[in-house]
Amino acid sequence: MAALEKAGKLNRVKVVGFDGMPEGKQAIKNGQIYADPVQFPDKIGRTAVANDPQISRGDDIQSQILIPTGLYYKADAEKDAGLVK
Repeated sequence: MAALEKAGKLNRVKVVGFDGMPEGKQAIKNGQIYADPVQFPDKIGRTAVANDPQISRGDDIQSQILIPTGLYYKADAEKDAGLVK
């Protein structure tokens, strides 16, 4: 963001965060960042636990189990009670 701002191009590029940190979410609310990817660790955990019995028995399971992700946008930040107004 700093490089884009210094080059005067921040208004021409949509910046997307990465790690879901509170500072990034606040920047989304402030209109400085466009969005941030969201993972769902609760779904990851439930899926791992659900597959544990099969793994423990040595059963074959899928080699790859995809957990859908999402994006956290300004509308999400506006509803986020943990952010500064």
